[in-house]
Order: sequence, then structure tokens, then C-alpha cells
Amino acid sequence: MNAEILLAPNYRFTVMESEIAARIFLLSRGHKETDPLVPIIADGIRTGAFWHRDEIAKAIREYEGHLSGSFRIIEAHNKIPNVLRYELAKLIAGQVVVPTFKANYLALGNWSTAPENTDTVLDNETIRGLFTQRTALDNVAYLDKFFTSSEVWGMSFLEAGVFVDGAAWVDTGYLLSRVLINVAISATETLTVNTTFTLNSAT
Repeated sequence: MNAEILLAPNYRFTVMESEIAARIFLLSRGHKETDPLVPIIADGIRTGAFWHRDEIAKAIREYEGHLSGSFRIIEAHNKIPNVLRYELAKLIAGQVVVPTFKANYLALGNWSTAPENTDTVLDNETIRGLFTQRTALDNVAYLDKFFTSSEVWGMSFLEAGVFVDGAAWVDTGYLLSRVLINVAISATETLTVNTTFTLNSAT
């Protein structure tokens, strides 16, 4: 009987106004949706002055309620390209490898070529950022990134990817996953990207 490990990457892109992000953040802390702090935090989110990005990203990932106002959720998933799968096989075999396997950057781009096993970068990366929050529970890794409206306003994205050992400039690091999307951001909207990598055993 053959034993296998299945690594499944899934993405959720949430586009919402800064005010709604502020409400969800406050609700996660036990406040009311109508808390007078909402406009203050929303303004900080818009300008990038609000520092609790990790808490916002986590709160949006875990939020399951209903709020006045609307937001959009786009979900996508794909497989893992060859580059890190090959390196993982070497590591398991006791060979010395360069990648640390620590995913640290999320990248977004604007080309729509279908993902391939041979991909090593996005087709046309336009923005990237360090993950706001990284956690793991049992067999699932959670990687969350929150972009303020000042960072992504007016932009459109057709691809996204997670990089291991990346740096702040484009196309750096090892591509762990790439996925096609279709997300357009208005001047007042934020973007939260919640990704999960699930390791399952299959026989």
C-alpha cells in the first residue's frame, strides 16, 4: 500500500470598505458594531496608520456573522508547483537543501496565464507584502495578509502566490503556490488574503 502526503493550498480574498474592517476588528474584541471608535479606526486603516494588521487579518478570517454594508469574498485553490516539492523530497531523504520552507511573502500580479507545475514566479508581479499573521493548528498552516486601501487602491489582480524565503522586491524567494483570481479594488476598499495549507495523509 502506498502512503502519500497531500498538500492543499486554498485562498480567500475579502474586499471590504475600511469601515467594515474596523467593525469586524472591534467585534473580535467584544465591542459593538456601533462603537464610536469605528470611524477613528477606519481612518487609520485607510491611511495605513493603524498597526493591528495581524488582528484584523485574523478577525476577518474567523468572522462568520452579518454586518450592515457589503463586502466581496473570492475563493480559489490550486496545486503546488514543482520547485518546493522537489526540495522537500531531498530534505526528507537527508540531503542538504537551501529553502527554509518558511512562507513569508504574499505576492499579487496582473497576468492570467494558467498555473503550471514549472512556475517559479508570478507572470507579472505588481505588489507583495509580508504575511501579517502566520499560525498553525494540527495539520493546517494559516497565512494571513491585510492590505490597507492606501496600498491597493484602484488596483486589479489576476494572480496571487505565496513565497518561501522571499524578500521585499519582486520575484524573490521560492514559489510555494500560485493561483488565478479576478479581484478589483476601489479607492476606499481594503484587501485581506487568508490562505490555508492543509497536509492530509492519503493511502
